[in-house]
Amino acid sequence: MFNKICSILVLSLLISGAALASQEARPSPDQILKQRVRAAKQAIRSIDSPTLKQWIEDDDQQFLLLDVREPGEVTAGQIEADESMAIPRGLVEMQFIRKVKDLDKAVVIYCLAGTRGALAAQALTEMGYTNIYNLEGGLLEWIAAGHPVNNFFGEFELKNFDSNFKKKG
Repeated sequence: MFNKICSILVLSLLISGAALASQEARPSPDQILKQRVRAAKQAIRSIDSPTLKQWIEDDDQQFLLLDVREPGEVTAGQIEADESMAIPRGLVEMQFIRKVKDLDKAVVIYCLAGTRGALAAQALTEMGYTNIYNLEGGLLEWIAAGHPVNNFFGEFELKNFDSNFKKKG
């Protein structure tokens, strides 16, 4: 009887250990997301804030500025450009293809910090768009560089910008 109990205990310890080992080997959702974002950033083209500022000021530079943040974020403040639109990241693939038929059109995508923008840029590139860029660091970098933002109050700049978002990661 004692041998049977010992055998059952040893077997259950082995099973528990195997289950824990398989859980440790499997990446967490956070790790998977970070891997996807890293892969997206390697697969796409990026543009920095000073270059985007030049594009905006250059009347000859034709491009679409696509904000992929949520509507409440867009209302709080956005980058102003001659041609722009806002489509939340979750709807980009469905809505963008209906609105932009030119696969060669220059498009600069941005979000708050560059993550959603990178994923959206990768998705549109995979769908056949050939001239897609993601704004490095997103709106946070744009503001930190001293560039203006617009909302329903008008244009403004944030001096001595220090974001809590940057401190989280």
